[in-house]
Amino acid sequence: MKKIALTMLLLTSLLTDALSSHAQAQLLDSGAVVTNNITVPTIDGHTFDLFSYLDQGYTVVIDLFATWCNPCWNFDQYGPFKQLYLDYGPEGTIASKKVMPVSIEVDPSTDLADLQGTGSKTQGDYVTGNPYPIVNLTAAQLKTVMGALVQGGGQFNYQVDLPAFLMICPNHTIIHSSMGFGTLDYYTVTGKMDQCPAATKIQFLRSDANKLQLYPNPTTSGVFVVNTSLKHPMSVQITNAIGQEIYQTVISGRKTPIDLSTQPDGLYFLHIHTEQGDMVKKIILAR
Repeated sequence: MKKIALTMLLLTSLLTDALSSHAQAQLLDSGAVVTNNITVPTIDGHTFDLFSYLDQGYTVVIDLFATWCNPCWNFDQYGPFKQLYLDYGPEGTIASKKVMPVSIEVDPSTDLADLQGTGSKTQGDYVTGNPYPIVNLTAAQLKTVMGALVQGGGQFNYQVDLPAFLMICPNHTIIHSSMGFGTLDYYTVTGKMDQCPAATKIQFLRSDANKLQLYPNPTTSGVFVVNTSLKHPMSVQITNAIGQEIYQTVISGRKTPIDLSTQPDGLYFLHIHTEQGDMVKKIILAR
């Protein structure tokens, strides 16, 4: 028992070193917008593409876990992801809503054997009977995933309490963010997904993305210009990294200056709303 306990302690320490530093950050909060895509292979040879699922109208629910984590195993055994997939997945029995659960293993030192319950760093079999996507990250993939899902937009200095959960609406807005077993269940998801905007109204204007530029970006003065060739008026909202609105206006001209010089340095999100759809752009203040 002492050997097992020491092994678990060592694994916890290693993962903490990989996910943290003296300057810790947290998962994106509810209301924040996910602007970086996650494209990673699943253990069955397919690809999990976050933005692709969102563009198809799915509400994506992410479970960050480690195979050796006892609360993570309890969540797996509790089974809400399997039922969510069976009810609201691609072949779900409830067609009115679309949900894509995905479990992402965040310890790069684990392998498929650990996921299947036969390795040395596992609580049990996380694979058999679970039809939803499961991902086992490499160190490089972990950095990309956490860069998309934590405050600070890509600074890889984090500690995550496992399991951790994020629920992302089709318009890329996070509607649920929590850490720890018991903070997300089947009814949390089915209750909150009704708060997501209708998928037909929030698709990103990918074809218009190149028609809108922000410069200078990063800005060292706090002032930047929105330059657009789009002809329709745009409602603009700016939020900080934790989803708090700090600015709003309406843009109808080609070049519009926006002054954020009273705001602290950091990452901000420019939300563009039009009758044709929505876009989100990142802004960096670095003075």
